[in-house]
Amino acid sequence: MGAKRKLTTEERQAQRLRVIRNRTYKTLRDELGIDVDVLVADDKAALAQAERNVAKLRQVGQRMRMGQSPTAPTPERRRHATAAPRTIEISPAQPVAHRFEWPLETIRDRLTSYQFEAAERLRAAYLDMQPRSAVADTTGAGGASDPSGRLAITEQMEFASREFHWIVGRLDRSMRRIVENFILESVPHGRERCLTIAEYGNKLSGMGGQNQGRAAGLTAIMLTCDRLGYLWHDYDGWKREQCLRTDRMMHSEIGQRAGRQGWIVALWAFCHRHHRLPNLQGEIDEIRNCHDREALRLRNAPPMELERYHRRRDRLTGIAFRDSDERVRVVA
Repeated sequence: MGAKRKLTTEERQAQRLRVIRNRTYKTLRDELGIDVDVLVADDKAALAQAERNVAKLRQVGQRMRMGQSPTAPTPERRRHATAAPRTIEISPAQPVAHRFEWPLETIRDRLTSYQFEAAERLRAAYLDMQPRSAVADTTGAGGASDPSGRLAITEQMEFASREFHWIVGRLDRSMRRIVENFILESVPHGRERCLTIAEYGNKLSGMGGQNQGRAAGLTAIMLTCDRLGYLWHDYDGWKREQCLRTDRMMHSEIGQRAGRQGWIVALWAFCHRHHRLPNLQGEIDEIRNCHDREALRLRNAPPMELERYHRRRDRLTGIAFRDSDERVRVVA
């Protein structure tokens, strides 16, 4: 037998490419069930299989792109955003972090602290009222087939929902659209993303330039934030009046009974939520059960929280036994 001919550089490269291609085809067939060799142009079944192969490869590629960084945004999130995410390099040993800026953060220098805090407070109330699980029900209409599987609405979510709807319900339609687009970042129906400031300004004013539209959009956002600030001021006054009204409810027979037995804090929470005193024995039993659950939780609470609870209980007890001349009666 003759000596084996030595391959040239081009032949070795072509042989290496064939080996890599065959190994890739084998991996696709064994791991993903994608058979590249069955692609025949006149075979409908093979073409349908090829379409499924392409879909699988796209899914694999998407998972590979997402695996590059734990905070890498999904393609859907990128389409819904009005701008590209900001990358933050924490350290060379850690993956790059991604963060989408809130639209009002980009114009923070154009807003006063009063305007920015009013918008930020509304956004916080909106986020606090959202369900923490897919089975939570904030409407009371029910969404799960098994009612026992639904999460109970927490007190924080209830108060946040009350604050949010109190504020938004007093806005006109144009300001409500600004709130939904720039503060809550709610994608309008029929669109893939929110409008930018320039796009909203052009739509609002009918102008066509970038600078003119941005100026009109900034003016509308500033007026809306001013309105939110005034509404929050009115809401805080209304809330203080509601708290004073609830305090006056404690100066009653049932309030004194709760003060003697120690469940006056739970009674105050019930009266503040329903704007009335309990008038059924079942409601009183539920109030006392709430007090028992809270007492069980406070056993493992920090000393500062326990002391704060005791101060509040003592203050409400003093209100319950206070005479009209503001003197506290001594109860045996």
